[in-house]
Amino acid sequence: MRTLNLLSLLFLFVFFNCSKTIDTNYLKGYWEIESVQTNTSEKQYSYNKNIDFYSLNENVGFKKKLSVTFNDKYLSNSIQIPFEIKIDNGKTFLYFNKNNNKWKEEILKLDAEELKIENENNIIYTYKRHEPIKLD
Repeated sequence: MRTLNLLSLLFLFVFFNCSKTIDTNYLKGYWEIESVQTNTSEKQYSYNKNIDFYSLNENVGFKKKLSVTFNDKYLSNSIQIPFEIKIDNGKTFLYFNKNNNKWKEEILKLDAEELKIENENNIIYTYKRHEPIKLD
């Protein structure tokens, strides 16, 4: 009986850890890079004047690079990188297509404050929700 209880607990643990559902609505908005991790190193960023903006309507959207100015404005070029969100084998991916250059990135973690993405080169980008600069 005890073995059956342990097996049941193990099954539940594996099941709930393998079936992570990512709420992609959190992707919308401004994200500031916090760290970049490769197989051999990790770089931390205390501040980055460049941020990523994600626009999303259902499972289709675009990503845009922005620069933050001191008066809390954003500078941008006209480049928008379209993407589509797809689920593949229980994992959530962003499928990008820019000028017939196609790639995908896996969303490892996404909540109101943190975004973690892994690209096809196994580089992991960790973002925090961008907070506007407050100068008093």
